[in-house]
Amino acid sequence: MATGLSSPRHLTIHDGKVYVAEAGRGGSGPCADGPEGKACFGKTGAVSVLDHGKVKQVVKNLPSAAGTDGSGGGARN
Repeated sequence: MATGLSSPRHLTIHDGKVYVAEAGRGGSGPCADGPEGKACFGKTGAVSVLDHGKVKQVVKNLPSAAGTDGSGGGARN
């Protein structure tokens, strides 16, 4: 259905378009040790809309924390 999404988590449909919450891939820091290992902060979370086969980010630069390799992304607010 779509490619290029960064840790997609949830979706909703509004006016015939699919909106996807992207948890992101963290960033370069600051970093902290957590229960699942080291996690680094970044602004790589987003909300994207899928409309007629095209993906467009409609909200960018949302907070994200993930492992140092970008795995396990999880936006927090």
